[in-house]
Amino acid sequence: MTELETEIYALMAECEAEGINGNSTDENADPRLERIGNILTMLEVFDWEAYKRVAIAKFNVAPDYFED
Repeated sequence: MTELETEIYALMAECEAEGINGNSTDENADPRLERIGNILTMLEVFDWEAYKRVAIAKFNVAPDYFED
């Protein structure tokens, strides 16, 4: 697991534990939501395999959705 994966899982766990909903574009959005979005973007661009792991684990994306 990469550092970014570790960070995103920790941030998501914190937000889930505190019941934070919404998205990073809300007016009073929690800054952790923006960071989660930024990490997802970085993973998608720079570490495709890590991005797929996070998408499958945290967003219930079917593994066969990704075609290499």
